[in-house]
Amino acid sequence: MPERSPLSEIFCRNTTIAAMERALGVSNIDPKHVDCWANRYRVGERIAPHRDSSGSVQFIVCLKAPIDLTSGGILHLKVADALFPCPLTPGDALLWEATSIEHWTTPLVATQHEPTPERITLVGRYYL
Repeated sequence: MPERSPLSEIFCRNTTIAAMERALGVSNIDPKHVDCWANRYRVGERIAPHRDSSGSVQFIVCLKAPIDLTSGGILHLKVADALFPCPLTPGDALLWEATSIEHWTTPLVATQHEPTPERITLVGRYYL
């Protein structure tokens, strides 16, 4: 079995698993059933509206975000008929059901104050 990457260790360490179990009211999260990745978006890039096709919940940690909201990169969640913009900033985290909630981000746009905006997130997808 290959060693876990440092990224996997963030989402699979005992303290993180225990926090996820408390938040979700479960006691059966198996670290072997967690997918992890990093996303990096630059000018013109975005996430199109969708629902994920797998996983029970996702834990997203924002590492970098545009300093100016006009530069885009804002996560949007659509729950029932309500729209919730989530302008995550570095250090923010969100635990949510990405398979049942439609979500997307606005395109990153160069502005005078921020000519090269970036959005970087870490994602842990937990399968319960």
